[in-house]
Amino acid sequence: MSRKEYIIFHKNVVHLAQEINKAFNDYWNRELTEIELKELLWKWASTGKLFKGDDYSKSLKRIVGKERLKIMDKLLEGYQKKI
Repeated sequence: MSRKEYIIFHKNVVHLAQEINKAFNDYWNRELTEIELKELLWKWASTGKLFKGDDYSKSLKRIVGKERLKIMDKLLEGYQKKI
Protein backbone atom coordinates (compact mmCIF):
# COMPACT_ATOMS: atom_id res chain seq x y z
CA MET A 1 0.00 0.00 0.00
CA SER A 2 1.48 3.31 -1.07
CA ARG A 3 1.43 6.34 1.19
CA LYS A 4 -1.34 8.81 0.36
CA GLU A 5 -0.62 12.53 0.19
CA TYR A 6 -3.14 15.23 1.03
CA ILE A 7 -2.98 19.00 0.88
CA ILE A 8 -3.68 20.63 4.25
CA PHE A 9 -3.87 24.31 3.28
CA HIS A 10 -6.32 24.89 0.43
CA LYS A 11 -6.94 27.88 -1.78
CA ASN A 12 -10.67 27.83 -0.98
CA VAL A 13 -13.47 25.78 0.60
CA VAL A 14 -14.33 24.03 -2.68
CA HIS A 15 -10.82 22.58 -2.97
CA LEU A 16 -10.92 21.58 0.69
CA ALA A 17 -14.26 19.77 0.20
CA GLN A 18 -12.86 17.90 -2.81
CA GLU A 19 -9.85 16.83 -0.75
CA ILE A 20 -12.15 15.65 2.07
CA ASN A 21 -14.12 13.56 -0.44
CA LYS A 22 -10.85 12.08 -1.71
CA ALA A 23 -9.80 11.18 1.84
CA PHE A 24 -13.17 9.55 2.58
CA ASN A 25 -12.99 7.54 -0.64
CA ASP A 26 -9.52 6.35 0.34
CA TYR A 27 -10.84 5.46 3.81
CA TRP A 28 -13.73 3.45 2.34
CA ASN A 29 -11.25 1.71 -0.01
CA ARG A 30 -9.16 0.82 3.07
CA GLU A 31 -6.23 2.91 1.85
CA LEU A 32 -6.48 5.18 4.91
CA THR A 33 -7.11 4.20 8.53
CA GLU A 34 -9.76 5.80 10.72
CA ILE A 35 -7.01 7.36 12.84
CA GLU A 36 -5.36 8.88 9.76
CA LEU A 37 -8.71 10.24 8.56
CA LYS A 38 -9.39 11.78 11.97
CA GLU A 39 -5.92 13.39 12.04
CA LEU A 40 -6.53 14.88 8.59
CA LEU A 41 -9.92 16.28 9.62
CA TRP A 42 -8.42 17.90 12.74
CA LYS A 43 -5.64 19.46 10.64
CA TRP A 44 -8.17 20.78 8.11
CA ALA A 45 -10.35 22.11 10.93
CA SER A 46 -7.38 24.10 12.25
CA THR A 47 -6.96 25.93 8.90
CA GLY A 48 -10.13 27.96 9.43
CA LYS A 49 -11.88 26.89 6.20
CA LEU A 50 -13.90 23.96 7.53
CA PHE A 51 -16.29 25.98 9.71
CA LYS A 52 -18.26 29.17 9.32
CA GLY A 53 -19.09 30.21 12.88
CA ASP A 54 -20.05 27.06 14.75
CA ASP A 55 -21.21 25.02 11.71
CA TYR A 56 -19.65 23.67 8.52
CA SER A 57 -19.50 26.15 5.66
CA LYS A 58 -22.44 25.97 3.20
CA SER A 59 -20.25 25.10 0.22
CA LEU A 60 -18.54 22.34 2.16
CA LYS A 61 -21.90 20.84 3.22
CA ARG A 62 -23.15 20.86 -0.36
CA ILE A 63 -20.03 19.20 -1.83
CA VAL A 64 -19.23 16.73 0.96
CA GLY A 65 -22.78 15.47 1.53
CA LYS A 66 -24.80 14.28 4.52
CA GLU A 67 -23.21 10.85 4.98
CA ARG A 68 -19.66 12.18 5.16
CA LEU A 69 -20.77 15.06 7.42
CA LYS A 70 -22.27 12.59 9.93
CA ILE A 71 -18.95 10.75 10.08
CA MET A 72 -17.04 14.04 10.30
CA ASP A 73 -19.18 15.01 13.32
CA LYS A 74 -18.12 11.83 15.10
CA LEU A 75 -14.43 12.15 14.17
CA LEU A 76 -14.31 15.85 15.14
CA GLU A 77 -15.97 15.26 18.51
CA GLY A 78 -14.10 17.34 21.07
CA TYR A 79 -12.76 19.82 18.50
CA GLN A 80 -13.55 23.40 19.55
CA LYS A 81 -15.25 24.93 16.52
CA LYS A 82 -15.09 28.54 17.64
CA ILE A 83 -13.27 30.49 20.30
